[in-house]
Amino acid sequence: MAKGKIKVRVPEKNIADGKRVAEELGALQREGTKIVLIKPVHPVGDLRYDSFFLFHGNLRFPFGKLTVDELRGAPLPPPVLGVCVAPDLPVVQEIYGNVQTQFARAQFVLWRVDAK
Repeated sequence: MAKGKIKVRVPEKNIADGKRVAEELGALQREGTKIVLIKPVHPVGDLRYDSFFLFHGNLRFPFGKLTVDELRGAPLPPPVLGVCVAPDLPVVQEIYGNVQTQFARAQFVLWRVDAK
């Protein structure tokens, strides 16, 4: 009989960073502003699930969760407040043009597009 220990290495996601972004999102939410979470193409270090943002961000207004392709196909009309991972920000900037970064932490970016 052999004894051994198996070590499984799973990349840890920093919950504290996601929580801080959710809190900032909650602080910036305004009535009439659409909120969107951009689901990353590559899920490593991705955004937390919807309930995470609802709870930690204390979101009071409806929000959606879209991929960049879904956002490209049907962009939400401004004003929009959103969260994505850094690699997806250039796509958001391509779609809207006038994106303003509100907060960034680790791989997460909180951005806003104002109505024209």
